[in-house]
Amino acid sequence: MAQLCESGMPLAAAFRIAAGPPKKSRLFIAKEIECGRQIEEILAKRPKWLPKADCIFICAAMNTGRLPQTLLSLAERHERMAKNKARVIARLAYPVGVFHIAALIMPITSMI
Repeated sequence: MAQLCESGMPLAAAFRIAAGPPKKSRLFIAKEIECGRQIEEILAKRPKWLPKADCIFICAAMNTGRLPQTLLSLAERHERMAKNKARVIARLAYPVGVFHIAALIMPITSMI
């Protein structure tokens, strides 16, 4: 979306073309923008896939004229969050695995 808006494409067209969010939601938002509704009104009934903080940032960016930069920052933020989640899960997998192996071996050793 950031690249599309930065290239001069209207916001409604950018919502129609952008990939990622569910198509039904994107088309609904694009239609609402084309009908002349304010972005604040549209995002007040935000879809579940769009975090509330992102709605606030997008509305502020629309008012200040910094939408492409804000969308780029949000994309980078979500990418960092996804990497951190994956890193936490990977680091928790080892202790969980050790615990499960110990839970399997302890009863067997007591039987021997």
